[in-house]
Amino acid sequence: MIRFLLFTCALLTLLPHYCVAQNANVVIIPQPNLMVVQQTTFELSPATVIVYDKKTSKKDISHLQKQIQRETGLTLKATKKRKPENVIRFVTDYSITIPDNGYQLFVRNNEIEIRGNFAGHFYAIQSLLQLIRKENSKILIPVTNIMDHPRFPWRGMHLDVVRHFFGKQDVKNYLSWMARYKMNVFHWHLTDDQGWRIEIKKWPRLTSVGAYRNGTLKGHYTESPDVYDTSRYGGFYTQNDIREIVRYADSLHITIVPEIEMPGHVSALLAAYPELACTPGPFEVQRTWGVFDDVLCPSEKTFSFLQDVLDEVCKLFPGKYIHIGGDEAPKVRWKNSTYCQSLIKQHQLKDENGLQSWFVQRIVNYLQSKGKRAIGWDEILDGGLAKGAAVMSWRGEQGGLDAALAGHYAVMTPGSHCYFDHYQSAYPTEPLAFGGYTTVEKVYSYEPVPKILPKEKHEYILGTQGNVWTEYIPDFSQVQYMIFPRMLALAEVGWTQPGNKNWTMFKEKLPIHFSWMEREGIRYSRAVYDLKFIPKPNPNGPGILLHIETPDGLQAQYRIGKDQTMRTYVEPIPLQESAIVYAVSAKDELPVGAYNTYNYWHHLGSGNAVTLTPPPHQQYSNGGAFTLTDGITGNLPWKGSEWLGFLGEDLTAIYDFQKPTAIGSIRVVSLADEGSWIHGHRPVQVFASEDGLTYKAVRVKKVNSGFAQTPPLQEAFYQCQATTRYLKVVVPNSGIIPDGKPGAGHRAWLFVSEIIIE
Repeated sequence: MIRFLLFTCALLTLLPHYCVAQNANVVIIPQPNLMVVQQTTFELSPATVIVYDKKTSKKDISHLQKQIQRETGLTLKATKKRKPENVIRFVTDYSITIPDNGYQLFVRNNEIEIRGNFAGHFYAIQSLLQLIRKENSKILIPVTNIMDHPRFPWRGMHLDVVRHFFGKQDVKNYLSWMARYKMNVFHWHLTDDQGWRIEIKKWPRLTSVGAYRNGTLKGHYTESPDVYDTSRYGGFYTQNDIREIVRYADSLHITIVPEIEMPGHVSALLAAYPELACTPGPFEVQRTWGVFDDVLCPSEKTFSFLQDVLDEVCKLFPGKYIHIGGDEAPKVRWKNSTYCQSLIKQHQLKDENGLQSWFVQRIVNYLQSKGKRAIGWDEILDGGLAKGAAVMSWRGEQGGLDAALAGHYAVMTPGSHCYFDHYQSAYPTEPLAFGGYTTVEKVYSYEPVPKILPKEKHEYILGTQGNVWTEYIPDFSQVQYMIFPRMLALAEVGWTQPGNKNWTMFKEKLPIHFSWMEREGIRYSRAVYDLKFIPKPNPNGPGILLHIETPDGLQAQYRIGKDQTMRTYVEPIPLQESAIVYAVSAKDELPVGAYNTYNYWHHLGSGNAVTLTPPPHQQYSNGGAFTLTDGITGNLPWKGSEWLGFLGEDLTAIYDFQKPTAIGSIRVVSLADEGSWIHGHRPVQVFASEDGLTYKAVRVKKVNSGFAQTPPLQEAFYQCQATTRYLKVVVPNSGIIPDGKPGAGHRAWLFVSEIIIE
């Protein structure tokens, strides 16, 4: 804190006559932590020279020259000779006035001065490049003064190259985009059930066999029956490819963290070397997605094999961390293995979770002997966290919180905010995705440090990371679409101090960045400008009030049901009977976007006061209790905004109808997506009360309980007869996930989108 105060005071002392403001022409992402802007400019021209000192990185100078040439067409010379004006001057400063990896950027009328330490020069370059504007035939940079440094040391992006494979140039492009937005850790998911993507010279069958599968699932994995194509699919990176990519990443100040999955997600490995399994097989490189029962046998042969693999991996990747997976490792094979059970007794372990902890500890110790640190998904906490391991918290924040409290480092990457394989638009025109609903605004809202974490433990939160799993991302164009602009939002989460973040300002900056993407030929999503339906309770009667939100400068045109007359939206629309609302963004009454639909189902609970005990899990709380009464049933593919999630807990909803009301039936719309640990509920219970204190059970008759459309959407329909003011509906969670299912032994999720009362 003292260093930052000195840093801030230095700028204010140097620049007492400047006005601190966000100039409309300054659209840097991530937002600098301290920036002062004037209206005058520096003109970049062929005569501009780059001047550097002996400590300046030649790689940084080369990067600046290449990027300026790419952005403007100008070729700038670089020299150590002093020049008084029309220069971009680099000064290396390891003094106390600049926090680690921080920089000072002073754009004046006749010169640009860059001061930085470690990667600071490079980050200053990224800000400088985003300041460049072309006006007529001139290339101008606003006179700007910035003092800046990153909030977190881990500002990461992940890429799964297993489910779908991307070439060397694709990976380099991914790294260059990360660098533009000051992200510095690339988590490279190289092995899984569907392929092995890294050459290991001592074990060549890992790529000759494990890198290729005989077909790929078509459509979503929840569809039935499964349909596959017949094309042999795969590929891998040679060690020379790896070295080339590592060198390129280093030039961008990006550290690569390779992931070698263990002990689960190893079908491709076992297809190549079946002797490392607990059963004789046979094994195949998987053609579909999900979690598979076969895991590595924790034998000495397996550990010797893994040490060979890690020896080669450690030599290829100079970074501190090696990711060892550890997620979604079913224990059924270990439970049924005489050898594994003898290990549990020999080492006095509690159970199979303890065996995984023992397995992980051996790998952690080996990596430490190689001068590396292990990091794994938060399942490595199960059975006890291995000493010296760091945690990547994806099943919410609890894993990262537990790790930090215990003095272990953690990277926060919860699926609710950081999984970029989720849908980013509610529109039905979105390309097929895994599921879930993560908007740009939701990503931007993320706070990586848990509120309940004591301040003295904050240092253990390394930062945050966006994850791109590629089951439904078959080509690199779609990778682009899924990360842009969500990656920009996460970049600001990882870099900018919370007090300097501003969603409205961030959204206003996006058009300039979209223009850059268009020039670069990058495909991106414009979902941030989607028209949105926002249902709210109607205080003046039954039903709901439907609000329509449009991007700035646009209006909404809408119609209801079969009425073809389009109306201009001016105030919330009251809905008191079932209806479909069609709406589109418009400018001057002409449509400028795609239509969105709101399919409203009116019932006795619509807009009604309802109390939930317990409240939904914070990751999937969305609109709170009103989500169950907004008249919207969840659609397929499922998107999180329509659902409330309960982790291992029952849903209890209490309705107050204000007067005695006749009830004839209850429908519960829920999900059963076992691959996401979401399971159907047990039989619903219904209770009635006249005073809201004493409840009596209401006899219910189940009419049906099955898939309402296609999996995973379910609808349970119950007939019941009651006249009551207060109604309690209990939807019991299925409990602990059974053996043989993804997430076995963990609490199941219960997802409900609507309880329809008629």
